[in-house]
Order: sequence, then C-alpha cells, then structure tokens
Amino acid sequence: MVCFQALAAIMVVASQSAPAPQSVFALCREASNYCREQDYVESRDTIARWQQLPKESRIVLISCLVRRLQSDEKVRLRNTEDTIIWNRLLTGELKFQGHGLIINQDLFIVGGKAAWAIGELISVNNLPMIVEGQTNKERAEIIKTIRTRIDFYIKND
Repeated sequence: MVCFQALAAIMVVASQSAPAPQSVFALCREASNYCREQDYVESRDTIARWQQLPKESRIVLISCLVRRLQSDEKVRLRNTEDTIIWNRLLTGELKFQGHGLIINQDLFIVGGKAAWAIGELISVNNLPMIVEGQTNKERAEIIKTIRTRIDFYIKND
C-alpha cells in the first residue's frame, strides 16, 4: 500500500519521469535490504548512491523507509570506526575515539537506520532521534515530526 502511495506522490511531483511500477518495487526491496545491512560502510555508501537518484526515486525510497521507523529490530552493525553514535556511546557498545562522523540516529536498530537514511535523502541532519527503548507514544510523536519534514521536502525544491 505504501509503495502505491509513493507512486501517487511521484506522479504529483513529476508525472513525466515517474519510475515504472516494477522500479517502485525494486526500490522498496532495496530499502528493505539496506535496513538489514550490517556493514556501516556499505550502508553509508548505499545512501550516497541513493542521493544521486532523481527526486522521484528518492521519494519512493523514503516512503518505503517510513514503514520501518517503528521497528526496534536489532542490526548487528560493524565497521563503525570513526563513527559517533551518541546513544551507543552512552551504553558502552561503542568506544569514543575522539573523532568521527556524528550520527544522532541509533543505527543499531532498523528504525534508526531508516531515520538516518531519510534524513540524508531530504538533507535534514536534525531529525528527531529514533533510539532503542522508546515507548510507542514517544516513537509515534517522532514519526509524526519526521513525516512533516518529508512532506515539506516533497512539496518544495
């Protein structure tokens, strides 16, 4: 259902260059694979590649990622050297090395990875944090704010 909503949003943004339906499904599959990817470098490179796609394709990816924001499913992330993930420093799962890329989202859960990718795709680095252990109510409020930022991205450019 979300993929069809994404396709409708694409047609509003740019009806001449909307991806074919099979492309929508391929992009949703790619977003799903990204959320389960355990290698940080591979995840980062995937987002960098997605940022080069046409806006219509990025909107499809975002729509597919939004569905995963609620997930606390764990990701066994590796290759996180030179990366600062604040809540994982606080839990001791990562060691502070004195430098690195600061990431506010919890990349050790699917919802956090999805939020990070969405933020990168819409060029907003201060989305509310999605971290392990949030209540359903807290997460729902955060997702509502993220959806508002996405709507702004879709309508503007």
